[in-house]
Amino acid sequence: MGIGMLMSSDGNEEIEAFCDSGWDSCPMSRKSVNRYCIKLRSSTISWRAKKQHTISRSSAEVEYRSMAYTVAELVWLKGLLEERNVNLKLPMKLFCDNKEALKIATNPIYHKRTKHIEIDYHFI
Repeated sequence: MGIGMLMSSDGNEEIEAFCDSGWDSCPMSRKSVNRYCIKLRSSTISWRAKKQHTISRSSAEVEYRSMAYTVAELVWLKGLLEERNVNLKLPMKLFCDNKEALKIATNPIYHKRTKHIEIDYHFI
């Protein structure tokens, strides 16, 4: 009990993911930091904070890349949990606090200003 993760015992097999990023977080490299936390039921099962590989031009781009990293983790976790016969409630929920990044994710129209994040767009 003292060295493991405690898991909630309620029957809700719902996954929720929360992502955020700090634009221009590192003063030395000027790279942003992605952060996410993923919960199954009400227990945290995955979390991470990592510098992005590229320097971003806007906070919307940074948040959008953070969403892409989080979705990649959700896809991996979904496969892992299905292998363990966990019946997940779909769709999984992804929470992001940047309105511009959410607009990009919900608008299927090609944007000239966002063509450099097109791969992340199609992935999400």
